[in-house]
Amino acid sequence: MCKTTTSRAFRKKNLNRYTVYDFDNFEDYFLYLHLNPQIQWIHVLGGVAIVPVFPWVIYALIHLHQPLPFVLFSLVFYGAGFISHWTGDGQISKTVKAFGPSYLYVILLNFRIITGSQKAYEARFMARYPHTLWVYQSESEAQAIAPPQNQRRAQIGLGLLALLGLGLTQVGPLLVWGWGLVLLSLYLAAGFLLVYLQDLEHAVDLLDQPIASQRLALTLALSQQKQTAVPAQQQALADLQIFNSTFWYRYRQSRWRQLKAWSQGAEAASSSTAQPLAQAWLQRLEQQLQTGGFAVNSEDQRLLEQVILCYPENHSAMRE
Repeated sequence: MCKTTTSRAFRKKNLNRYTVYDFDNFEDYFLYLHLNPQIQWIHVLGGVAIVPVFPWVIYALIHLHQPLPFVLFSLVFYGAGFISHWTGDGQISKTVKAFGPSYLYVILLNFRIITGSQKAYEARFMARYPHTLWVYQSESEAQAIAPPQNQRRAQIGLGLLALLGLGLTQVGPLLVWGWGLVLLSLYLAAGFLLVYLQDLEHAVDLLDQPIASQRLALTLALSQQKQTAVPAQQQALADLQIFNSTFWYRYRQSRWRQLKAWSQGAEAASSSTAQPLAQAWLQRLEQQLQTGGFAVNSEDQRLLEQVILCYPENHSAMRE
């Protein structure tokens, strides 16, 4: 895990120097906000450690008519994340507005910590965004690259946990706790599935080279430009970052759906229709970084509209 050597007051002051638009995607921004090990372990405590208690909480609520355990469980389960950010970095997490995607990434975070794969995952982040680490580290420190996670071992562990839970459900006094272990195994299985889906998304980037590498490089260059820009350029750069983030989000959606359609027997030629548009935007963005004239014009808007029209279902509607 990332070593956090800066003070809480320092992180409170500087954490928001980078927003979601300074990163290649929301996944990386979420990890940036959760690099502090203290925050990570409080998330595990609130989001995983109390999961086995949930069946008993429901039993107490319905059969014993005791609402207090449910109230306490909800406070810990949902409040641990807010408390962790406040105690660790002096502020509430900035991903609150994106609660749905954030919760999926919380499951991923907890799963990676429990299975020991978080360090390797963070090493990838540090290689992509070394310029952001000053927020957490007072001095640059060499970070060891952890070996890949043993997926087979994780699968076996989840299976054994589920079997243990199912076995306990056959023992009267331990019935509720058995279902608690089954629920925990399902929670971790969700994390395993999300890791698999996330790896698929990364694989799409590998298939999309060199666009993916250029996209990251220019997005980071834009972020670094904003950090040093004069006040008169700040708003224009912020608008350009938002447009850049929107463009690549739509482009990824288009590529995902095109690849899915191609795998289902659609025309293979349609899988590359969005790439010339992406290359055109990369050239446009590179030109702006070279000249310092930051603006989003009508031609850029047309590029975005054309990317959206590259969705396979839009092609079908046009043919009809």
